[in-house]
Amino acid sequence: MEVKAKKYYFTDKDFEAVGGDEESRFKVGDLKEIKVEKLDLCCDEIDDAIEGGAIGFGDRKKEGNQNVNVNAYGATVVPEGVRFDSFKINSCPFCGKEIKVEIEE
Repeated sequence: MEVKAKKYYFTDKDFEAVGGDEESRFKVGDLKEIKVEKLDLCCDEIDDAIEGGAIGFGDRKKEGNQNVNVNAYGATVVPEGVRFDSFKINSCPFCGKEIKVEIEE
């Protein structure tokens, strides 16, 4: 499996929509998110796992990802609710092929 992703950074335009003068924990030039640009899958099983949400690139959330790994996702029920976890994987759990991640700056 090969993942090609790109880093996106905050720009002036990101702050114009919220008034520009407001205090923010982010500033121009900070990493905004990492998005997958291209995904080459190694087998049908990994395709099914990605479609089903069990495996994916980065954080489970869709926006604001700053995690550069391919992860298996899990959930644990705890008294306070549900805790979502992610576990880095270096090879396909189905066919064993190495996972390669290329990040464009």
